[in-house]
Amino acid sequence: MMMLSSENKILYFGLATLLLYFLSMDIMLYQTIQLKVIGGVKLPKPKDYTPTPFTDLTVKLACSDHWVHFVYMPSAELFESSTNFSGHFPWVTANMVSFTHLATAIISGKFMLSDDLNMRRMGIFFFYIRNWLDAFDGVVYRAHAHKKHYFESVRGSLGYLVDAITDTAATAILFFAVLFWLRRNVSRLCKESSVLPFDSKIGLTENGIGLKPMPQVVTGKIIFFKLLTIGIFIFLSSGCWDKFVHEYEVLLMGPEATAQQQVLQSDVLKSSAMWMIIWIWKIICAQGFIEIFLIIIIFDKVWEFICWMQYIYPVVVIVFCVITEIHLHSSMAYIGHVSVPTKKS
Repeated sequence: MMMLSSENKILYFGLATLLLYFLSMDIMLYQTIQLKVIGGVKLPKPKDYTPTPFTDLTVKLACSDHWVHFVYMPSAELFESSTNFSGHFPWVTANMVSFTHLATAIISGKFMLSDDLNMRRMGIFFFYIRNWLDAFDGVVYRAHAHKKHYFESVRGSLGYLVDAITDTAATAILFFAVLFWLRRNVSRLCKESSVLPFDSKIGLTENGIGLKPMPQVVTGKIIFFKLLTIGIFIFLSSGCWDKFVHEYEVLLMGPEATAQQQVLQSDVLKSSAMWMIIWIWKIICAQGFIEIFLIIIIFDKVWEFICWMQYIYPVVVIVFCVITEIHLHSSMAYIGHVSVPTKKS
């Protein structure tokens, strides 16, 4: 039986605590959705109003990954409300914050090129800062636009484009850092047995005849292909998530819905199928996958994770995109057409 070092015990304890926190927040989110009222009169918020992950809930926020929804966004909102950062520094724009988190990603990538595991973990720490800044740029935008505490995308705007570009660039930096580190360690990977069961063959093992892992063949091209495959489906997942969130936002929270449609909107929003859509997208969306990847790097299981995810993640993304599309169209047929109000010029 393998004994865990004291360092690994701390890491596993931290991971278990984090998962327990996310689980409890998921339960509270489910209860909040079940109590949500669509339509009705919106009362003005008091001056001492404090946002939580469950107030001003939108479809986008509900479908955001656990880190954004329950860690980055609440802490960024709290920082803004406590310090009045946007009021003290009105010249700091959301785009400036976006480029700052891109620079932080570059610093993170530099650390992750190191062969020292602790240095790579330091790189992960900087990437967590980058992710927090990614949430904070939205807080800054909403503060300047006087739309505090309403989590939505302003599709087609310059800020939307800048945020998408910087997020994509930061993800690319992370993957290239992992690629270069793995390429430097090809000789070590070739000495290890394959982590995939279908790379084994029947032979004599210590316990008799069974599946015997074969030494794996690893080259720079193989590493690049595996990461490229995962990267393509992260990009696909991001695009599909953005599309579905926008369409669900219009369908379930469109202000032009009739009273009868609002009842149907509530039925769909509170259904078990909709909860499954929300919860699974929180895990498989691009940002959710990146957060899992960061934890894997901390535990130094990068190669094993990549080998498995090269096959698992594409299947999960494709299957769930199809399921979401079917659910979305069936919900549209059930509720009927909900128009989006046009902005007056």
